[in-house]
Amino acid sequence: MSSHQIIKKGPVIGQYENRPIYEYLVYSDGRVIEFAHVVRAERDGQFMLSKLANDECLVSHGLVYRRDGCAEPGCLTEH
Repeated sequence: MSSHQIIKKGPVIGQYENRPIYEYLVYSDGRVIEFAHVVRAERDGQFMLSKLANDECLVSHGLVYRRDGCAEPGCLTEH
């Protein structure tokens, strides 16, 4: 995934593991991704990125966001 920074966060629509879930995130390159769902880590602490849809990105700590043209299937970024 590119090194673009998150420049805007939408309203908080919930929490997962004591972390806010933002309705959407806006990156410095203009990409907007919207919250889709959460996934739990496997027993080894890893996430099964292969189970994500092509337009889904694991952003951080089990939070999955969706956008058209996600960088690659299962792309991973921290926020």
